[in-house]
Amino acid sequence: MDYTGKICPYCQTEFREGDDIVVCSVCEMPHHKECWIENKACTTFGCTGTIKGVDQSTEAAINETECVSCGAKMKAGQKFCSKCGAAASSGGPRFQAAGANMQQPYANQQPYANQQPYANQQPYANQQPYANQQPIYGQMCAKYDANDPVMIAFLEKNIMQYVNIFNNLEAKNSKTSWNWCAFLFGANWFAYRRMYPLAAAIIGVSFVLTLFGEVGTFLSLAMSVCLGIFGNFLYKQHIDVEKQACAGFDDAGKSAHIAKKGGVSVVSVVVMCIITFVLNMFFTTVG
Repeated sequence: MDYTGKICPYCQTEFREGDDIVVCSVCEMPHHKECWIENKACTTFGCTGTIKGVDQSTEAAINETECVSCGAKMKAGQKFCSKCGAAASSGGPRFQAAGANMQQPYANQQPYANQQPYANQQPYANQQPYANQQPIYGQMCAKYDANDPVMIAFLEKNIMQYVNIFNNLEAKNSKTSWNWCAFLFGANWFAYRRMYPLAAAIIGVSFVLTLFGEVGTFLSLAMSVCLGIFGNFLYKQHIDVEKQACAGFDDAGKSAHIAKKGGVSVVSVVVMCIITFVLNMFFTTVG
């Protein structure tokens, strides 16, 4: 898969042609190989995946690092260089170049080079600064931001959930995921999220399929599965279109557009249920 132009979740720089890229075996999140080695794991929160098809040289590199002062090899978890005494770094050159607020204490100094005070003590022996902090791609991606007021207004409900889903779809350049609400409730979920043309189309197709008996029932189930698979992508496309439309409005026009096209609508679900009931009665009477 071509990841050129996508964002590495660790260093926040774009992938370019020729970059050495590795992919997580569980969540399939792409990383620079160097970034994976620096982080020692996948950056997706809670993910325990490994590199797909990892070779021995990469595995060895993951378990080793270099002293930022003298370049000597250091084992994973080692706090101080056994050669020069400098403290271990919390991040590599790529990460710092991306503007991360990581610190390298004593990186350019060799404190007590000829002395060994506290010889029997290891400061921070039971602490690993930043060890339990893994950047969450959904919160770092530039395109969809959970703190964006316009995004908040358009989503209204389950904001963080959809922001993470949209960012994952964008990172993987994918159209498929799974949405239980779209699968189970179909047109009603689309109406609830104010995707009225899609909701109307689903209702129309559903009633046409009732004319085909058992075959129509099978096709209706297949349509529900497709809605579950592509529901999140269709919702992302809807949000993209409406956000782009907002860009041409002043503040008053933007607020009016969001009120019309954004957020959720329980009233629309009630109207959709009434329409479905009326159409059912009509087709039953005609039949």
